[in-house]
Amino acid sequence: MTSESIGESNVSTLSKVRGVAFSLVAVVTLILPGVMLGGELLLAFTGWTTDMGTHQVHDMISFPMLWLALLIPVATLLYRPKRRVTTVLAPLVFLAPLVVFALAADSPILMLPLIFGVLGLVLVALHPAGRSVLRLDRVERLNRLLAGLVVVAAVPLLVFAGDQILRQVTLADDHVLFVHYGAMAAGAVYIVLMAALATVRERDWRFAAWSAGAVAVLLGATSLAFTVESSAGPLWGALAVAWGVAFVGVAEYTRRPVVETTPSQPDTPQPM
Repeated sequence: MTSESIGESNVSTLSKVRGVAFSLVAVVTLILPGVMLGGELLLAFTGWTTDMGTHQVHDMISFPMLWLALLIPVATLLYRPKRRVTTVLAPLVFLAPLVVFALAADSPILMLPLIFGVLGLVLVALHPAGRSVLRLDRVERLNRLLAGLVVVAAVPLLVFAGDQILRQVTLADDHVLFVHYGAMAAGAVYIVLMAALATVRERDWRFAAWSAGAVAVLLGATSLAFTVESSAGPLWGALAVAWGVAFVGVAEYTRRPVVETTPSQPDTPQPM
């Protein structure tokens, strides 16, 4: 056996070990929320009919976001993970800000975003696509309509996020202690970042587009249903729902794969 074949064998073995480790971390990440939160995870669905007082909007964003930005992305990573370079970034995009806010507030929930943030970081490090996970891999031609929708949404969402961050760092109440304002800000920024990635990044754009749209619809529907603390109100709620649906629709229409067909050749006259 030559030195080249030995080197290739070592690389192949290392790649397999890395793949197994990646899958194990993903499975642990999927199981752990149920162990740590139990039935509270179901508030993402039952919260619509449960009275949670002034925490209603906060909880109806935080718990569904655990599904949309953690559990669902990690679950999809178990199938053809090498293609899912944007999907693996989703947990970090949402959880990293929460760790910072929880530390600043000396929050009792700090361990939750910290543990899953670390697991998300490990998933990025072990990802089968390697360092290319962080490569932008831009589209050949930027779609102006899709980019315009990102810009239109970015302004109100970042203003909303700034307001929630200001509350998180200046107020002193239960919402601050449990990082509720920080979670609202993280959700708004998540929409902007995922929408931007869906627009400019070639690989794995579909997850980014659907994720941004789903969270926008969630934020809008929650604001429409409840008018307590951090609600964006019925007008902005309706606009957020409309934008989320429109963004996914435009992304699918403008970025769907085009199947090239070869024009049929005219029939060649047969000799008599």
